[in-house]
Amino acid sequence: MADEDVDLMEINAMTNVTLTFEGDNGLNYMMTGCEPQEPFSMTDAGEITGTFHGMKAEKV
Repeated sequence: MADEDVDLMEINAMTNVTLTFEGDNGLNYMMTGCEPQEPFSMTDAGEITGTFHGMKAEKV
């Protein structure tokens, strides 16, 4: 469930951001030049869903 201060409009307006994340394999990755592939949405349960796309992800 998303915190009440998470702004969905702000997420959807992001462009050229750098994302870091832990993959399912436990390794950390960084991807640059990211933006939402499609607008993110929020379910009735308060979960935010969406996908970012960007440049090639690199292990960090």
